[in-house]
Amino acid sequence: MLNISKNRKHLAETIKNLYQPVRNPNVLETWDNHMEKTYEKPFELSPIGIFILDVNGIIKFCNHAAYSEGGYSKEEFIDKHFSEVISVNNDDIGEYNKIFKSILNGEEIHPFEVTYKRKDGTTGYSEIHASLLNEEDINPGILVYKIDINERKKAEDAIRKERDKANVGII
Repeated sequence: MLNISKNRKHLAETIKNLYQPVRNPNVLETWDNHMEKTYEKPFELSPIGIFILDVNGIIKFCNHAAYSEGGYSKEEFIDKHFSEVISVNNDDIGEYNKIFKSILNGEEIHPFEVTYKRKDGTTGYSEIHASLLNEEDINPGILVYKIDINERKKAEDAIRKERDKANVGII
């Protein structure tokens, strides 16, 4: 028969020894730094623009793809309201604010398209996916994925022009 009290003590000692490095504050700090760098790399390399907004719509974090397609620098995006940096059409601001409020209320929204002005004045197109981040937190944010759809829009425009040209000859 096994001596359970001896086995429990041995098991407890083994577990304590296994987790000893984790309890060391220096190891924890190194682990946190390692994890931060591990997740930072895919965040920065993603071809999808990633934003984190606070509950007031202020951009707190963004990756390279979020700002570079529009010709901006990261400094021109951070701590700005999303409507300031994407130069959306004034007619659309009310709709975007409505969507923003829906997200804050925990509603799931469907992806939607945004037409915006780049820094050089040309028009750009993005598909937006957004949801509440950390809704249990006392200070939730909004996670936004911005997918560049400029090539798709060009292709759709070319198809539309071809159809219009073909329909001109039809009576």
